[in-house]
Amino acid sequence: PATRAACVAELGRVCREIGFFFAVGHGVKEETLRGVVEASRMFFGRPKAEKRAIDNTLSYAFRGYIGQGIENTGGVPDEREQIEFGSEGE
Repeated sequence: PATRAACVAELGRVCREIGFFFAVGHGVKEETLRGVVEASRMFFGRPKAEKRAIDNTLSYAFRGYIGQGIENTGGVPDEREQIEFGSEGE
């Protein structure tokens, strides 16, 4: 899109209608991206008990693992797993 506002609007539409997007032209090396994808596969392929060892409810900042069906959108459980990273603060 030609303008920042148009880009933001298009990104919002894609998120609502499709549910995801790929960012390109960001300068992150392909090797780094492959490593992240592989680490993700390794983590999410682990047994549930291992993933729950870093459950987000154990973090006061809600960082960590969130299992399938825990969060919901519009009252409907989300069929995904996720992990949230960030500073725990002080």
